[in-house]
Amino acid sequence: MDVQAQPVPAMRSPERWLAVLRIAVGLWFAKSIFTKLSVTLAWGFLPVPAASDRWLHVMPILVTKYAEGNPIGFFKEFLLNTVVPNSHMYAQLTAFGEAAVGLGLVFGCCTTLAAAIGLVLVVNYGLAVQWQGSAQQGFHYMLITTLVVMLGARAGGCGAWTAGCGPTAPVGGWRGCRWVKDVQQVVRPLAHRDGRDHLANSGVDHRDSVGASIGRVEPSAVGRQRDPPGPPPHHNRVDHRLARHVDDAHARGRPSVR
Repeated sequence: MDVQAQPVPAMRSPERWLAVLRIAVGLWFAKSIFTKLSVTLAWGFLPVPAASDRWLHVMPILVTKYAEGNPIGFFKEFLLNTVVPNSHMYAQLTAFGEAAVGLGLVFGCCTTLAAAIGLVLVVNYGLAVQWQGSAQQGFHYMLITTLVVMLGARAGGCGAWTAGCGPTAPVGGWRGCRWVKDVQQVVRPLAHRDGRDHLANSGVDHRDSVGASIGRVEPSAVGRQRDPPGPPPHHNRVDHRLARHVDDAHARGRPSVR
């Protein structure tokens, strides 16, 4: 007796739920924008982002605390001999790194690069605090697993917005971009009040025809009707009809000679 295999139910919107997971993890990283970054004045007048004074002060204290009971010898030496003496540089790197990862994951742009940077940060964070208990181990284990999944699935990315872009694209060139089409949908109705479509369409010879209009204006030929042909000019380019007019008028006004 043959046993019929039951169909496996398909997943419901896996891309959307993967995007929810990506945004949630990105928000956790993006909090560093408010907790580890601030605005400082470069050369006394140019505002630029930089690691906050609070993070510059707190980071070496935390790293020293994490290294005290760390059982991993090489990583303990790395924290005490490399990170702590150069805490200013590592504070800048961690603050900007977390902010970049958060923005990349939340907005879905450069997701692969953002997930890779986030994975490097979380692995180092996990090695620093794994000895403090199972809670730290479980949290970093789940975060590492999530980043690996997003890195492998390439969740998000700018492909949805830049697909079909470029001068070598098969259809439309740069006009094949989704963001270009979205902009055209907004701009076209507002381009001119007369309702005509004044935006040029790619691949259309506008010397011969005008593209379809969104204002219910039918395509029409460009140009004007030619004037009916007149009599050929005389070889000496003198209009003899006008000359005859002048002669007749002169003749009528001249007294006759008898």
